[in-house]
Amino acid sequence: MKLCTINMCLLPPFIVQKIGADHQKDQRLALLLNFLDEHDFDVVFLQEFYGRKDRETLRHHMNNNGYDMVCDTNHYNIYGLGLGLVILSKNDTLTDLTVESFPHRFFLERNLHIPRGMIKAVQKKSGIVLINTHLSTTETKFSWEKKDQMALQINKLDHFIPSTNKHVKWILGGDLNMEYDDPRVQKTNFYKYGYASSILRRQPSMNSSVPFFRNHDLHEVVQDIDHVFASFPILSTTKEITLPLSDHFPVIVTIDSKCKKRKVLIDKDNYHKDDDNRNRNRNTQATQCMKHSHKCCTSFISSLCKKHLSLLNCTLWKK
Repeated sequence: MKLCTINMCLLPPFIVQKIGADHQKDQRLALLLNFLDEHDFDVVFLQEFYGRKDRETLRHHMNNNGYDMVCDTNHYNIYGLGLGLVILSKNDTLTDLTVESFPHRFFLERNLHIPRGMIKAVQKKSGIVLINTHLSTTETKFSWEKKDQMALQINKLDHFIPSTNKHVKWILGGDLNMEYDDPRVQKTNFYKYGYASSILRRQPSMNSSVPFFRNHDLHEVVQDIDHVFASFPILSTTKEITLPLSDHFPVIVTIDSKCKKRKVLIDKDNYHKDDDNRNRNRNTQATQCMKHSHKCCTSFISSLCKKHLSLLNCTLWKK
């Protein structure tokens, strides 16, 4: 399976005016459609894809190419903004849509009225659970906001990961606004039980060459904040750094979606009953084998001794 996740930064006009930069939205949308056609991805996660007109353009174009599309429709706030999240799936219908917004946002997002959250859908044929998310930015003037609210958001996201059920297949991707080995990420089930794209290749996520790059993102230029986690092994990870699609580089991963092997975390509290029973059975069988071997060995030695004694008696009698 070939998957791409990208934060498109297709912001509404009133936010673009606040940023005060040439947004190039129409040109970048056309570039995105060409990019998706060229790579022919199986699954696509988009973040900050807000405009309703832009979504309809995307839906019409991708439906003609065999894609099903879901987004956070009917979850708009009073400013007409949804979560900006879109999932595209090729040749596999998306069902069981779940939309969840995060109530905790930082000062910047409250000021711009930008919501954050996640959407989840299930591929009907493959049964794979797809989760696209966008967590709050780590840029904030208040350190207490950064620490507490990020932890609340990622913990809420983690509840949607069926990681402990080895029979459920899942993929999580999006803009987490933190490194994959951040202590808050390391505590999650999707980190413990999932394969991470950033382990294979760690590159900066932000594209500072575009004219609408925001100055407050400068501290994130060297950070790897866009990730994919999956219950399947991730075979390769690349980033498209040549196209001015967004202020984020697209993350492209190849996933072994047919692999039945699952990453298993050894939990000291649960290792125990089944494994102890297995070990006890193995020990019992080993003990029985040892007893049987000892018995056979003793019998063999005894018979060998009798044979030698018999030969010795015969020799003495002849003499």
